[in-house]
Formats: sequence, C-alpha cells, structure tokens
Amino acid sequence: MSAFQNTCDVVIEGGLIALLVFAPACLGAVHPLAFAVLQAAMFVLAVAWAMKAGLRETSASTPGRRRVATVCIATFMVYGLVQWLSLASFMPTTASGYATRVALGKALTYAMAFLLVVGNLRRRDQLRRITTAILCIGAVIALLGLVQILAPMDSIYWWWKPEDGVRPFGPYMSKTHFAGYMVMAIPLALCSALAQRETKASGRWLPILPGAAAAVMLLALLFCRAPEGIVAFLVSSLFLLIFAGSKNHAKVKNIFGMVGAAGLIALLWLLAPTILGNAVVGNEKALIWRGAVRMWRNSPVWGVGAGTFANVFPAYQNPALGAADVASASSDLLQALVEVGVVGFAIAMAFFTTWWVQSIRAWRLGKDIGDRWVIAGGMASAAGMFALGLFTSCFRAPANAFAFAVVLGVGYSLAELALDRESEEKRQAVEE
Repeated sequence: MSAFQNTCDVVIEGGLIALLVFAPACLGAVHPLAFAVLQAAMFVLAVAWAMKAGLRETSASTPGRRRVATVCIATFMVYGLVQWLSLASFMPTTASGYATRVALGKALTYAMAFLLVVGNLRRRDQLRRITTAILCIGAVIALLGLVQILAPMDSIYWWWKPEDGVRPFGPYMSKTHFAGYMVMAIPLALCSALAQRETKASGRWLPILPGAAAAVMLLALLFCRAPEGIVAFLVSSLFLLIFAGSKNHAKVKNIFGMVGAAGLIALLWLLAPTILGNAVVGNEKALIWRGAVRMWRNSPVWGVGAGTFANVFPAYQNPALGAADVASASSDLLQALVEVGVVGFAIAMAFFTTWWVQSIRAWRLGKDIGDRWVIAGGMASAAGMFALGLFTSCFRAPANAFAFAVVLGVGYSLAELALDRESEEKRQAVEE
C-alpha cells in the first residue's frame, strides 16, 4: 500500500472518530447547522475513500458477503431517489419533494458511514480504536447527564436552554435520545471488558476501563427515567445471556443476570405510578400510532414518501391530540413502514438480515474469543436499538443514527475478518 493510501486510511479513521465525538456533543446533531457539518465532513471522507480506491490494484475485488449488503444499500437509495423524483403515478411517489430530498441525504450519510468502516477499517486495531471511541464518548455524556442530576439544571452545558416542553438529559434535548446512545454503547462496553478478560490482555487493569464505562452508562440510563430505554436494555441483556449461556460461561451469566435484574427493578420503579393508577402512559402515543396505521393503509406498497410523515399526518390526526404538531410516529420502525411502504421496508430488512446472518455465522465459527465477544456485543446493541426503535423515535437524533451505522460497520467488518480467517484455515487444512 502506498504512502498516499495510508494517509487516506488515517484521514478516514480519524475523521470518523472526530465525527463520533462531534455529533453527540452538539446536542445530538439535531440542529440543522450541526448536521450540515456532519454531512460536509462525510463528503470529504467519501472523497478520500474514492481517491484511495482509484489507486487500488485492479485484481482486488469486493467479497461476496459485502457485495450483498452494498447492493441492498444501493437499491434502497435508488428507491428513495425514485420516490423523490415522482416520475409516474404507478411508481413510488412522495407527498413532499423537499422532505424526501432531506431524508435521502440523511440516509446517504448513514450509509456512507457504514461503507467507510467496512471498506477501509480492515484491521483489528482500527476496529478496536473505533469501538473504544464509542465507549469513551458514551461514558463522558453519561457523566454529563449525572452531573445534570446532581446540580439541577434546565440548560445544556449550563448555557443552552431548550425550547419549552423539552426535557434535556446530558447533551441531548430528549432523554429518549440519550437512552438510545446508552442502549447501543453499554453492551459493547460489557463485551469489550469480557473480551479483554478472556484473551488475558496485557495489564490486569485494562478490562476495568470498559467495565467502568458500562457501569457509568448504566447508572445514567437508570436515572434518565426513560422506560423504553430500560426495556430495550433488558432486550439486549437477554441476547447477551443467550450468547453467554450457549458457551456455559457461568461467571459471565451471573454478571449479565445481575445487570438485567438491576434494569428490571428500575423498570418496575419507573412504572410504579402507572401500576398504581396515578398516571396514564402511552395514551398520546397510541393515538399517534393509530393515525400512522391509517396513513399506511392509504399507501401500503410505496409509502407516502421518505421524510414526509410530519407533512401528511395532520390529515389523519385524531382530534384528541389537539392542534399540536406531530413530528414523528413515536416509532422508528412504524414510521419507516409508513414512509417507504412495504417495498422500501423489505429492502431495508434485507440489509439487516444480511448483517445478522454474517454476524451469527462469525460468532459461531470464529476461533478468536475476543472477536466473538465484540461481535456478540454488536448483535446485542442492534437488538436493543431495534427494540427501542419499535417504541420510540430514537433515530431522529443524527448522533444515534450515525453511531449505530458505525457500530453496524464495525460488527460487519469484524465478522468478515473472522470468516476470512476460518476460510483460510480450512483451505490450508485441505492443501495439507
């Protein structure tokens, strides 16, 4: 590899880490200016990738496993482009060309984050640095959230006051968005600690660092009082228990059992007012879901257009909701189904199915115990985020969506390394 290609690798890796820091630090990157910076930086990294690819040897080819995921991403982007252009009534059309164009730009940003990781970060030390960056960022914003509790504040960073009705936590304007980052990062931290312990990494203190990060993030998740986040964390804990139980790791099962028990107790504590009848949780959300289902029934195949939920929903809004503007369906999965229809949703699910199949195969066949634990952490994070996305709109925060795309890329790339190593060992055994 040439010096220029090495420079491109350093730029891409450093750029991704810098953006992982920038996105949650800037209010979850929900502010248009913050997201514009994120998109511009991703464009620069994409150019660096293209320049590096231009110098690649012609004999190099994309592995078949990666090609399937790339085709799914490209197909989804083409589908969104057809929606935006609205070429004919019998093809996918959108209710708002501007909203779909914005949504398409966001989808392209997250897709590029995944592809940059998978296409460039092909060494374990690179993937380890990206994972460590996510854990450190999660621990820092968790500490900020805890400080916010100890020193009651109604402003982020002590000076930025959000709009009326918004309940910030840490650097996020929504406690649900904050919980999303914790749900994604905690399983990775736990499994990183276990990976270093199982592989007897140099220095006894090394596994303590991700373990401490996991403890801080779990504490912040409990205190942010987001019931959906705790439910999602319990789902990810269940996946980790399944992975640990399949290999008879008694100590590991005890750890995850205690962590899950703490989450369950916290959930019961949060839901106590509802159980006692002092509060009604979910009534507004249920009304939004019913309206969203009516929207989907109006155009089940093609959808109403990516990013157009807020534009179309007023026509289906229940009078009980009043005149309040409803910006999302309070469910990422339901909103995706409404906006892109069955066809677009199926394309997206094909990508995630490919990711899951690759990860499970690598977890089963991989020989490196450290890789297997990190892959398991990635799958647990994905399970938790899907559970959270079923009941909330946590991916509306670009910081969460961007970091999740990077986590998927790390898991996919690490799984490729494990499967390639397994295939190479089998080939050598046959030759011998």
